[in-house]
Amino acid sequence: MASLVPPKPFGTLPFEALTGVQKAATILLVLGDERGAQVMSKLDESELTQVTRVMASAGRLQPSLVSAVCKDFLGKFDGGDVSVGSVSSAQRMLLQFLPPDRVEAIMAEIVGPSGRTTWEKLTNVNPETLANYLMNENSETAALVLSRLRSDHAARILEAFPRAKVLEVVTCMMTLDSVPADAIQEVEEVLRNELMANFTKGQGGASPDDILAEIFNRTNRDTLSYIFSDIGMTNPEEIERIKAKMFTFEDLAQIDDGDLATLLRAVDGATLALSLKDQKEEARERFFGVLPQRSATMLRDEFSLLGKVRARDVQEAQAAVLEKAKELEAAGEIRLKTESEDDRLID
Repeated sequence: MASLVPPKPFGTLPFEALTGVQKAATILLVLGDERGAQVMSKLDESELTQVTRVMASAGRLQPSLVSAVCKDFLGKFDGGDVSVGSVSSAQRMLLQFLPPDRVEAIMAEIVGPSGRTTWEKLTNVNPETLANYLMNENSETAALVLSRLRSDHAARILEAFPRAKVLEVVTCMMTLDSVPADAIQEVEEVLRNELMANFTKGQGGASPDDILAEIFNRTNRDTLSYIFSDIGMTNPEEIERIKAKMFTFEDLAQIDDGDLATLLRAVDGATLALSLKDQKEEARERFFGVLPQRSATMLRDEFSLLGKVRARDVQEAQAAVLEKAKELEAAGEIRLKTESEDDRLID
């Protein structure tokens, strides 16, 4: 992966050393707010972000550099007072033609914490597109990227990898306890520059086991089967530790009656019926049994109307039910898993 660093001041560089974006930024700064804004309003989203980033870090431009870049306008800017690139000058120019919320978003991307929105934006990129991109990167880089993405999105990317790549990436993710901040920043910069130009919820400080458990919860059974089989042969303790942290759709049948009923009331009936399609009769009856008679009858009817369905559709429905379960747990409305015997509820 190429190494990129944030833009540096270029006002003292010789003309020959300037990039195209730096030259464009110089011209826009010389034109000033009103005329510069007219030019910037013609740029597309990726061009606008790139040139704004460079403008915000330009620094004071030497008169000789201004002369070389904009010699047709030299007479107007001999003093150099206007030719100063800064965050405020770039923001002021954007406000000439963009609404404040758009300007705020662009400036947050540039001057906010590194990568503040990069991971969130990546959730809008097609998983297969990301998988194809990461296939050309080493497994350590792919592991880092997946560890920062939303779990369901990371699962779709993992499934799109060939088997060998899946096993390499998962093995690398098991050892991601400590990643240097500069390594994360470098990956963010490259992704922003190479992948996000035309297109967001990181996992933060979660442990590798927690991250993989969440991804595995949303990964199809076929992929999980060979992950557990192949990696389990060389890293059995790690795999068992991750399994212990997983909470699957089947585990829902084990939670308290009241909690399960609360969850089922919060899920669309069609989604719920589809999620039960591959479950054994005993498990289905557990779901039917916690509902009031009228609701249970409606769910049975919905289920009975299902014909042949795709396994992928069933898995997606189950993932939706699990996602709702985790939302309710986070809100303190239900309890999914007791951490120890001391946490058991006693009637």
